[in-house]
Amino acid sequence: MVKNKRLPAFIATVIAMGLLAGCADFSEPAHEPLTILTGYYNDTALEMALKEEYPEINLEFISYRGANMTEYGHRLLDVGEIPDIYTTKVLPEADLQKERLIDLSGYEFSSRYAVSRLNECSVDGSIYLLPCNFSVLGIYYNKTLFEKHGWEVPTSFYELEALVPKIREAGVKVSATNMGLAGNGFQYLFNLADTVFLRTPEGLDWEEEFLRGQASAGEKWADTIAYMQRWIDLGMINGGCCGMTSKEAKEAFAKGDTAFLVSGSAFRFSQNTDGSGDQYGLMPWLSLDGSSNRYITNTACYFGLSAGLEIPRNKQKLADALKFMDFISTEKGQRVLAGDSSQLLPLEESGAFPAEEYLDVVNMLNAGFSAPLTYKGWEDIIVPVGEECREWCAGRSTGEKVIAVMERTLLDSLQEEPGICTVFPEDLTLVETAALVGKAFMAAADADCALISLGGYHNGKENDQGVNGRLFKGPVNDVIISTFNPLGWVDTIKTVTLTNEELTALEREGFDRYHDGDPFPYVLVTADGSHPESSRRYRVVICGCTEETAKTGSLRDTEICGMDALRSYLSALS
Repeated sequence: MVKNKRLPAFIATVIAMGLLAGCADFSEPAHEPLTILTGYYNDTALEMALKEEYPEINLEFISYRGANMTEYGHRLLDVGEIPDIYTTKVLPEADLQKERLIDLSGYEFSSRYAVSRLNECSVDGSIYLLPCNFSVLGIYYNKTLFEKHGWEVPTSFYELEALVPKIREAGVKVSATNMGLAGNGFQYLFNLADTVFLRTPEGLDWEEEFLRGQASAGEKWADTIAYMQRWIDLGMINGGCCGMTSKEAKEAFAKGDTAFLVSGSAFRFSQNTDGSGDQYGLMPWLSLDGSSNRYITNTACYFGLSAGLEIPRNKQKLADALKFMDFISTEKGQRVLAGDSSQLLPLEESGAFPAEEYLDVVNMLNAGFSAPLTYKGWEDIIVPVGEECREWCAGRSTGEKVIAVMERTLLDSLQEEPGICTVFPEDLTLVETAALVGKAFMAAADADCALISLGGYHNGKENDQGVNGRLFKGPVNDVIISTFNPLGWVDTIKTVTLTNEELTALEREGFDRYHDGDPFPYVLVTADGSHPESSRRYRVVICGCTEETAKTGSLRDTEICGMDALRSYLSALS
């Protein structure tokens, strides 16, 4: 190839002209940021790691530190107000995924995930949400005790049933069972149902029909009820532990005189946190003959992309969003998201992460011996069914009563507009939602005005004392209120007494949550919308209060529940 000797001189001339002119800018304009909700991962670590791979991509974090992340994320999807990158803890309804999200099944990065993980996300053969790291729930056993006594780890309930008498003969306790919460009883019942029928095509169809009120539970659950009774009678689901919390059960197991730990959360693989002492193993929830054993998977988060990115004007954002999905679909990206070393990765090539003890577990998961933690659709049923399960395990109820509670609770939840206090006529902005909260709290506390701080994202710092979520139009019940109520489910309204000057200063300066000079703004709410001007002292409802303000304003607890105040206020608007 003949070189052009004049080309270097030409380039140098062009550069010089540009420098002299001082107005030529050939740099690429900054990419429009991708919006993403906080709450499920380390935002700062994710942003830094993504910048290393794709410096051009910008993320805009939408802060949410409210009391009901799962419901708020679902609400955003339902009303079509989702960020560019959608995150959720629980898989939404199939129809909503199809309508609001992009089908990712045709992209190369989706092929990197283990088939067993993708099967959990599949919607009629399409994939709209990809899984993040996950924990595995099963039954822990004391491997050291088993080796000492020459016991084989059971691979079926029949083998477990034959082993338990030997455990008792050796003077070893059978099981430390976490039954501290209603959710534990519900979880164990459904874990066993997964091994009996719930994960079969017929069982999955029954679940959909039942939750729509189109099927009964009695006949379908008869075998599961009889099966759980055998676990209770055997002492594996220990009725004497109905008051034992997760911490207490794990501490009891760690003493070294108990064969099994039945818990609703993950545990370590050694007696001591430094890896010393007795060693533990993790076995699945066992079916009768071992043919349908199940590990229960609990995914930390799912990621998807808003269908709004596919419109022509969002071409650059879509390209960046696909790069984002490509990044989190790598081992590096998943490890950044995981944070917690007890988490497993959903990728086909990642292997076990990080403990060697997970090798056999992962092989079973990839072979299909798994089931996702039951939650979506059962939210209204978990507590009453779980409480009746605890009574059953303690010998004060029966499996048949549990099923009766299941059916009765479902019927109650399917009533027309259950628990609805009003139907709100319009969508509110975050500021307007804060104003509504302020008016409700003022009315309940008989206050002169309110200072309600706003949520926000300040370089990794967020405001957990302010209004984070918005109120959207439509029916409103306690669950919806919990998504934007800064006091959560049970916290009470607080007031301070301030002069006009102190009130004005706080409104101007904001809520310095972290004492770093980067405050979160307050929304000042008064009865008529005017700013207080008299020199008297005002009784002020406050959400977001520093120690200095608490001292200056003589912080007082009204003992009025914020949830009650909002429910009453919204009901009066009907």
